[in-house]
Amino acid sequence: NALIAGLLIASLGLWEKNKSALAILCISIATFIKPFAIVFFVIWFFYDKKWKNVLTSIAICTILLVLPMMVVGMQAGITTYLQWLALLKQDHDVSFGISVMGVLNLIFDAVSYKDIVI
Repeated sequence: NALIAGLLIASLGLWEKNKSALAILCISIATFIKPFAIVFFVIWFFYDKKWKNVLTSIAICTILLVLPMMVVGMQAGITTYLQWLALLKQDHDVSFGISVMGVLNLIFDAVSYKDIVI
């Protein structure tokens, strides 16, 4: 989580220095690590050249998506991404880890109220 926070904070600094491509790269990397970082793309609306930033984001995300497939092959890459998506869907069902939800679960046994807590 510290890496994600660092990438997102770095992206803000890069946006302020008019280095939008590097800022978008930071956000994209953060998104590939933790999908909730995708929300940070709303920053497009606060800076100039909105359409250029959208196209740059699509290009960078496509490159980051395809780059591993150049090493492991197309079929293995697609299989890995499908397994990753399945893992993400089951992530909250397996454990809460060290998080607010995890602490509440330890103290109050809040598993049955998961949707309310979230």
